[in-house]
Amino acid sequence: MKESLSYAKVRLHRVPYYIGSLFLLFSSLTFKSRLNLIVNLINPFRKTRLISFKKYHLSFWYRTILDLLVLKEVILDGEYTLPEVVLTRRDTVVVDIGAGFGDYAILMARRFPWVKVYAFEPDPMYFSLLQKNIRQNLVGSVYPFKQAVSSIPEIFKKAKISRIDVLKMDCEGCEFNIIKKGSSRMIKRVGKIVMEYHERGEHTKEKLSATLGRYFHHVIITSQKDVPHIGHIFAY
Repeated sequence: MKESLSYAKVRLHRVPYYIGSLFLLFSSLTFKSRLNLIVNLINPFRKTRLISFKKYHLSFWYRTILDLLVLKEVILDGEYTLPEVVLTRRDTVVVDIGAGFGDYAILMARRFPWVKVYAFEPDPMYFSLLQKNIRQNLVGSVYPFKQAVSSIPEIFKKAKISRIDVLKMDCEGCEFNIIKKGSSRMIKRVGKIVMEYHERGEHTKEKLSATLGRYFHHVIITSQKDVPHIGHIFAY
């Protein structure tokens, strides 16, 4: 009961953030998309909707308001971006675990057209949107996989790659097992990791940070004050 009340309290605390995020998102859209967004918010029966950003000239098909918040955080806030992540090599490899409808994968392909992005998304509905958004944005360098992965060696095997320059993970808690099951040899073939963590039980950000600290010179943790069990870790 206490956990339910605590969760409800967190949700209430974030209402101003959600409202502010929607206003910021609205201001970043093309004029036509602003009109479409108003119609979409009024009409909840439209199953898929399209919005277009002025930034990077990106367009996304989405389903829910939560999808809109994801787009705002990834594209406008640069949630998974560090100044240290500069992709200049022509053979750069990016892997996106928990690609959703393609927000991060497509953003990376648009910002750095020379990279190859391997996007893994097991959910059928979001995988379909991922494919649709790849076509919508004409990014031929994003390779989608309708699969889940449970370890770093599995990523190398399924994508048929020998190294990863940037590994992004947002998989609702599975990031702990993926790192835990990674052999030293395989993890050393990963240049940088950006991830969203979800603390559960013994899976804590401190333990995850300590593990990553064995392989990377810098490990940065960013947490949300009102949602302390969710945050981001950058290792490079």
